[in-house]
Amino acid sequence: EGRYLGCNKSFERVIGLVADQIKGRKDDEITGGNLREVLTKNDTILSEQGTIPAYEASIGGPEGEEKSYLISKSVYRDDKGKALGIVGAMLEITDLKRIQGALEKQQKRMKQILDEFPSGICIVNGDYEVEYANPVMLRQFGEPAGKKCYQYLNEIEQKCTRCRHEMSIPGKIIRMGKYFERNRC
Repeated sequence: EGRYLGCNKSFERVIGLVADQIKGRKDDEITGGNLREVLTKNDTILSEQGTIPAYEASIGGPEGEEKSYLISKSVYRDDKGKALGIVGAMLEITDLKRIQGALEKQQKRMKQILDEFPSGICIVNGDYEVEYANPVMLRQFGEPAGKKCYQYLNEIEQKCTRCRHEMSIPGKIIRMGKYFERNRC
């Protein structure tokens, strides 16, 4: 029937009601607007298929503040496999989303700085793959397209004999300048 059998204190705070006001009622009896949509999202699919992926949603709280949640739901069954209802969990991720937004902003700013740098810069991961090449590098060497640094910079198929890359992986910064033959005009 879609009636609440119970809830915890955290859910009470999200809804703005106590458990006694929630138990035995349906979503449309205790919530409205955005919150009802979020809570009932995918319930039909969940009832039919038994599972849905977790999803993120923003919900306006009782005091009007917007919060972000990661929501996971599952069908719970009796020992014979008969569906008895839906159980859900909500994890508040507002701070995580705020930090994620700030990090994305900083990454964008860092990319802008690297893109404007007058010298060639490339960033190589622990597997020797070129993850980033600024416009100067792209003009000189083309797109890295999943190449290893030694393939991209030296056009060879194995790591360089005097490679210092391992020293940079634990966190040391390696500054190197190198004149590449491919740069000659």
